Formats: sequence, C-alpha cells, structure tokens
Amino acid sequence: MAQKLKCRVHSIALVFVALLATGQQISPSDKFHYNPQAWQELSWKQSISRLHLSRALKADLIQTIIEQMREDGFEDDSENGQLSDKEVRDIAAETRIAFVDLTGHGRHEVIAQAGGEKSECSPTGNCPLWVLRRQPDGYHVILAAGSAQTFTIQPHRTKGLNDLVLSMHSSATDAMLTLYQFDGSIYRDVACYDENWEIADEHGEPHHLKEPRITRCQ
Repeated sequence: MAQKLKCRVHSIALVFVALLATGQQISPSDKFHYNPQAWQELSWKQSISRLHLSRALKADLIQTIIEQMREDGFEDDSENGQLSDKEVRDIAAETRIAFVDLTGHGRHEVIAQAGGEKSECSPTGNCPLWVLRRQPDGYHVILAAGSAQTFTIQPHRTKGLNDLVLSMHSSATDAMLTLYQFDGSIYRDVACYDENWEIADEHGEPHHLKEPRITRCQ
C-alpha cells in the first residue's frame, strides 16, 4: 500500500514538472468558485447624467464611453440616419456606472454599462459593459464586453485586480457566465460556464433549483 502511494505521488510530481517544462500553468479558472447570490446589476438611477459628480469627472467619463462606443463599432440604425455629436453624447451620458474597488486600495475603478433605448441593449437586458481604470491622463477601458446583464466581483485577484464574472441572460432561468482575469494591462476572458436555475424531472415537469447548476460551456 505504501509502495503504491509512493508511486502515485511520484507520478503526480512528474506531471507537474512536465507542465512547468512546457510553460503551462494551473489556472484558477480550472477551479471555478462562483457565488450566485453576489451578483450586482446597475440601475438607471446610476447613470452618469443622474449622479452627483463634478462637471470635469462627468465629462471625462462621457468622453471615455464615447470613444469606446466608436471603437466597438456603435452605429445608428434609426431611420433618421447618422446621429449628431450631441445625440451620441446624450446616449453616453445614460451609461450606468458604479465606482468599485478591484485592487484593495479604494474605489478607483468604474464598472460602466450602456443604458437607454438607443444603447444597443437586448430585449433581455443584456448591454455593452466596460471596466474603466483611472490613469494620470484620464480613464482607460481595461475590459470591453459586448453584452452582459450582471457582474460579480470575485474574491480572487489576478495581477493585482479582482477576477470578474459577467452574466449574459438568455432566459429567466438560463445564463452564460464569463470569467475575466486581469493580465497586467487589460481583462481577458479565460473561461465560460452555463448557469441553469431549472431542470426537468422524468415527466418533463420543470423544477426551480435553490442553487444553479453550473457547467462548462460546450
């Protein structure tokens, strides 16, 4: 028995050494711990235009959002054609924001999510979402997600910033969870999971779950 255990430990050690030799790492995303009760959703009351912010801060945030909207390929699909600069600025001003602490050094980062009827949100409430980080020359976007409804700040940190989970709802009981980790410059999506709050019994009857069933995306 002792000999078998020794061989098993030796085999595990060899596998670990081989991973290091090939430059592969064991990622935290391989052990996904997600609290389904810790998600947050931004309200229209948190839009830049409604918050009591200094004029300079509002202008900085709005300009950052406008530049990101253009980079994301934001286009007007209305019958009136091209939007004016004022209309684009008004849309950006409806962006909902929350100041968050992703470093442990204070609420210096911003979670920003598009809002308003012309902001390219889906009927299910999924909207473009960004993470902004303050730099000496203003805010910079370090995460740009095309569509998300809620976000969760994970307790684990990568390269100094908390991991994030963005949830994109496909229905009232199903969502896709994307895990993002900071690489030192920007956030990158590292894993995808399906979240399901309902299962069918042997008769096909749906049953709501107290805790969601979370599986890797296929």
